[in-house]
Amino acid sequence: MKIRTDFVTNSSSSSFIFTVGDLSPVKRDIKEAISKRLEAEYKYACSGNDLDRDFFKRDLKWFEDEYGFECDFRRINGDIHPLGEFPFYVIDEVYSWYHEEITDIAILGLDGYMKSEHRTGIVRFLDQLSKYCETGEDYNSKVSPYIKRRKELREQSNREYIEKIRQQELSGEAVKKLMGAVILEYYSGHGDRYDGDAPVFSESIMDEMCTGFLIVCADCSHFYNYDVSVLFEFFVTYYDMLSELAKEYLGMKAGEILDKVMGPCFMQFEDYDWTKNYLEDALAGLPVCVLWCGHMG
Repeated sequence: MKIRTDFVTNSSSSSFIFTVGDLSPVKRDIKEAISKRLEAEYKYACSGNDLDRDFFKRDLKWFEDEYGFECDFRRINGDIHPLGEFPFYVIDEVYSWYHEEITDIAILGLDGYMKSEHRTGIVRFLDQLSKYCETGEDYNSKVSPYIKRRKELREQSNREYIEKIRQQELSGEAVKKLMGAVILEYYSGHGDRYDGDAPVFSESIMDEMCTGFLIVCADCSHFYNYDVSVLFEFFVTYYDMLSELAKEYLGMKAGEILDKVMGPCFMQFEDYDWTKNYLEDALAGLPVCVLWCGHMG
């Protein structure tokens, strides 16, 4: 999940990737989570001035009128599809926001990722964030330590991943999935070439990818500054095996490749942000929601 401190206004989207395709079994839990957050915000609003209370009541009424619970869940359930069914531009956007977490999943497996601090840290952060309304603490006092810890954790994980790759200590399944992540990374860096098209991975794309990555890898001091250093290390270490590993993905579209990397998952995707953060935070905190993002960009 990405946290952005800046925004652009040309477009917006939101996406949720689930391990199940039907949210009805967890509907009650999500309602309870949302109610808890609303209650905390109401307490904070009541301790403020009249303007605070008015803003809160206005936003709450708008949320209920425009995005009532039943409408929300009907819409989510109706729009959930397997990853392989989404067009290229959707998969490309999702990968661009989730690429670090997708690499985690490729190496740790989906179950391992869900138990890791990369995932559980998000849940703890959201729980803390929902409480700042009650205490009146400054928002930045909650966000800054979280961002710092996320950066430290990412750097630590990348070092560990790179060492495992160099020693070739990865499982066979992780190696296969990282190959898929490398393909998605190449697509992400060359998305303009596939604008309007749905690229199908082929031997010719494999050849282009090898050439393109080798050019970048020629300057090690340059590419290690990127947050995709793990994938570049994999590319270099397993270079002689890439053609064989790539055979598993020949003829696949981007969504099908992402499905192979993550395991069978369902996703709800919107080209614009239609949910309020009450629903987003509740969804992100539930174990069925693997990856979550609501953003402008």
